[in-house]
Amino acid sequence: AVVVGHSEQQRLLESLVVVGDPIRLAQVFRNLISNALKFSFPGTTVYIKATWHAEQLIDAGRKMAKEVDGVDSLIPAGSVRISVEDSGPGLSAENLAQLFKEGVQFNANKLQAGGGSGLGLFIAKGIVLLHCGLISAQSAGINKGATF
Repeated sequence: AVVVGHSEQQRLLESLVVVGDPIRLAQVFRNLISNALKFSFPGTTVYIKATWHAEQLIDAGRKMAKEVDGVDSLIPAGSVRISVEDSGPGLSAENLAQLFKEGVQFNANKLQAGGGSGLGLFIAKGIVLLHCGLISAQSAGINKGATF
């Protein structure tokens, strides 16, 4: 592994390019961030983190990079992981098993005042899969927040 200083790491990160549909990827980020804000307890913080993993490029990502027009000059250089962490009501193991399915909502009347369609995470998953990525969620349990 190569260890670089903060400013060198920053320059390296700024030079990286994510190959994908910017509108659809923005839709995924908007959904995850708006959910985190909506479900966080008042006065708490939502954390958004991006990390680059130089050695991790799933085979499907390599295939996608080759199929995108104008990417010949780009060299596959790993993967980017985006995480959105909230301190909201959290999710049980049963909730986590149902997440990302069409129409799934938990305590919609209590948590969303009856709003929401239950399609946001389902759509986000579809977009991420079309980009040869992965989407998941973790939670330590009820009232312990969640990370997507």
